[in-house]
Amino acid sequence: MKTNISIFMLLCTASAIVACKKGNTSDPSPLQIKGTWELRSNTGGNILPATYAPGNGRLLRFSDTTYAYYGSGNLINKGTYQMTLDNMGRNMVTYDHQTMFWYNATMENGQLKLVPTQPDLATTFYAKQSDTTAIN
Repeated sequence: MKTNISIFMLLCTASAIVACKKGNTSDPSPLQIKGTWELRSNTGGNILPATYAPGNGRLLRFSDTTYAYYGSGNLINKGTYQMTLDNMGRNMVTYDHQTMFWYNATMENGQLKLVPTQPDLATTFYAKQSDTTAIN
């Protein structure tokens, strides 16, 4: 009887060790957003929801470390950005070293979705236009 209990305990311990074995523990890589994106819609925040037709000229361009926002082909704003993973593995975009708010970045239905951490800002959706990363 003691032998059966010992074998049972040994099997339980072995099963627990195998079940707890860690899989791929490498960190997931941040979302790749380099390129030129055109605004398609926004919703939420303190603005009315809106949709934008292709060719509207509201462009967001990302290079390795810089971004630029264009309206009707004119540069409106540019600066630096950083893509990081938060402690829950979400892709977070911070602009110009902001520490007060940032955006959760995901891909949804082939579009870049930027969800602000501040509730009064709109969630925006961008369609990829090209791989162009040159900031003018």
